[in-house]
Amino acid sequence: HITILTAAAYYRPVQKNEKPPFTFGYSTGEYFRVTGEILSVLGGLYFFFRGIQYFVQRRPSLRTLIVDGYSEVLFFVHSLLLLSSVVLYFCGQELYVASMVFSLALGWTNMLYYTRGFQQMGIYSVMIAKMILRDLCRFMFVYLVFLLGFSTAVVTLIEDDNEGQDTNISDYARCCQVKRGRTSYNSLYYTCLELFKFTIGMGDLEFTEKLQVQVCVCH
Repeated sequence: HITILTAAAYYRPVQKNEKPPFTFGYSTGEYFRVTGEILSVLGGLYFFFRGIQYFVQRRPSLRTLIVDGYSEVLFFVHSLLLLSSVVLYFCGQELYVASMVFSLALGWTNMLYYTRGFQQMGIYSVMIAKMILRDLCRFMFVYLVFLLGFSTAVVTLIEDDNEGQDTNISDYARCCQVKRGRTSYNSLYYTCLELFKFTIGMGDLEFTEKLQVQVCVCH
């Protein structure tokens, strides 16, 4: 399933100035691609109904679901993302690519589930699951709180003008426009992305030139 989904996602149609659903080209490659997409959707439906069956029959509590049923939850979320990608595709939304990408990444992560039966690899699967459920979730919560707090502080300190910018477009579209021109930190979305780049060592401090309160800058 995941191999076919990867191939179908890699060879997805990319046609500029056109919105999905794209026209079908009657060629051998197109037939193979569509066949792979159909098989991927059937696999998503299988995981979806298997997840519903698991939740209905066992009726696990929240604690049991987090501790023992996290694999079933991941498979169910994978199927939801995959099926939502299909719905978005036929609704003419380009966001279907984002849903498909997250589904693909989660599908490869779920491959660790099948290593639990091996003596050498099973311990790593259990260890990673325990680490994610305990330490990593707590760390991500604390990190997101700090990221949001410092992002709002930076947006408050920056005093960029909005001349020449369309105020009716979304933050994501404005962020794309900003990347092609000068940097602007009026957008909370863009500021969060830039501060995240600081976390992984890829950011810069060019926004400090626009601060009106320079005492807030740490040298």
